[in-house]
Amino acid sequence: MFSLCLVLLLHLDGEKQQPQGQDRLGSWVVLSVKEVAFKEVPEPFCKKGDKVTFLKDRFVYNSQKGVEQEVKYTLNRSKTPWHIDLTYVDKKENGEVKVHHLFGVMNVTEGRLKLCITTWGDDRPESCTIQPGDRWRQSFEMERLAADKK
Repeated sequence: MFSLCLVLLLHLDGEKQQPQGQDRLGSWVVLSVKEVAFKEVPEPFCKKGDKVTFLKDRFVYNSQKGVEQEVKYTLNRSKTPWHIDLTYVDKKENGEVKVHHLFGVMNVTEGRLKLCITTWGDDRPESCTIQPGDRWRQSFEMERLAADKK
């Protein structure tokens, strides 16, 4: 089974206090997943209906199939949208380990968290949605769970 373990490369820079309800902390449900690619890319680690809980230095992903994955992260909130740089280790059943570096952006507005990552190459998306002409992107939109709404 595809195993995903993310480790972030970006140091925390310019951590700013966000207005109430504009922070990433808490539990979210995935509303949509979109991607654009020109060859086979890894399957998105989140699917519609899955739950993601963001904590200060990590998030925990819970799939509807019962798979739980912890992901360490840092992000640069001094940028707009916030910059997030990820490295994940893909561990194959045959013991092969492959390291991937991902660059992304995210924001939180009006109770929605949007995340867009580059799945191939070293460019960073400019926005949290896939734009015409974009290549190698996966975008995720999440809604804060009612119990965590502020």
